[in-house]
Amino acid sequence: MKHLKTTLFGLVAVAFVSAAPWAQNQPTEESDPAAASSPHQREATSTEAQEAAPTRDSDPAASSSPHQRETTRTATGDEESQILSCVQRMRAQNDALSADQARKACEQQMRQQRREGAG
Repeated sequence: MKHLKTTLFGLVAVAFVSAAPWAQNQPTEESDPAAASSPHQREATSTEAQEAAPTRDSDPAASSSPHQRETTRTATGDEESQILSCVQRMRAQNDALSADQARKACEQQMRQQRREGAG
């Protein structure tokens, strides 16, 4: 019985070993790229997107939205002094607040004030 199991195991192992190279060397069939999508998908994605006209301004920031410009702009000297005084006030009120946390909170307050003043 033991001899039969060993022989059977050997035959199965040989079958796997001989089948592995055969499976790896199968010729690939050329397929039509259109077969990967439906006619509706091809029709929907074949239209050209309308692009915005290029601007004459060479500054990359010229293509930013107003929100992007507001969010990424740097503080002026006056705003910076306002932020610093805000940070000092916040840290005096809360010792556990880090300078970075206080600065972020102050900048957020200033953005909110600008929005309320503009709106």
